[in-house]
Amino acid sequence: GDLYCDLCGQKINKPSELNYDHKIPQSRGGKTSVDNARPTHPRCNSIKTNILPDKWQYIGKGILNRYGICVDLLHAGYDYTGR
Repeated sequence: GDLYCDLCGQKINKPSELNYDHKIPQSRGGKTSVDNARPTHPRCNSIKTNILPDKWQYIGKGILNRYGICVDLLHAGYDYTGR
């Protein structure tokens, strides 16, 4: 099946567009494991930095929008709706 960026929800079209995000950042104690790895675009991942999921849930869509990245709510790994 198709692969989508967990952060922006846009399709990852080729290997050079694929990066993996630590949902719980390593700098915050997150492990490098299948359970903690999410497919992302390299740019989206670098924008997220080490923000924790519970905070990203509220501010992530706005941050991505400021960088000109439109969030596809259908495929994003976060429920940004209503925020």
